[in-house]
Amino acid sequence: MEIIKKCEWCSQNYVAHSKLSRFCCRECSDKAYKKKRIQEKEKGITKMTAVDFERQCDYCGQTYVAHRLTSHYCSKQCCRLAYKVKTRGDKLSKKVVVERKKHVASKIRDLGAKVFLTPSEVAHLLDLNRATIYRYLAEGIIKCKQFKRKTLIRRADIESLFNEECEYKLKHTTRIIQPLAEETSASSTRLCVRE
Repeated sequence: MEIIKKCEWCSQNYVAHSKLSRFCCRECSDKAYKKKRIQEKEKGITKMTAVDFERQCDYCGQTYVAHRLTSHYCSKQCCRLAYKVKTRGDKLSKKVVVERKKHVASKIRDLGAKVFLTPSEVAHLLDLNRATIYRYLAEGIIKCKQFKRKTLIRRADIESLFNEECEYKLKHTTRIIQPLAEETSASSTRLCVRE
């Protein structure tokens, strides 16, 4: 079924492929759209497109029309100010890390006079994780004495670990190399030891 319509821009008759079509060609559609946008700008009307959406600025909290999904700030000024705040925070966090390292170093210095240590103090002393120390305690590598709510380790036991000489052992991994498609015999499977 053919629908004959009149173009809204050039007033020519044309065969419409849809009931909703308003223009005879793409050129007429573009010209009408541009004219409409110019009129809206003159009147001060801003219309949101399908891609635009309202969003709240991460810095100042004002709502604004975002044109991209990745935008977080309503203006360049808010973006700059937020960046400054972030970089200051990064600098402060670096200072905190340096202060923590100094605090750990002072804790290790304070441990010098103690005869009995807790697992946390041993972890600081050996620069290991506390869970690793508890695993060594469970395996019997480090000797300890457990009370109801306290585990104590003699400093002499920690130092005696380093008095014994032991060889450093490389871990050997073994993997099976599968035969190639040409080799079909059972003797073609080989072991490969990685060092």
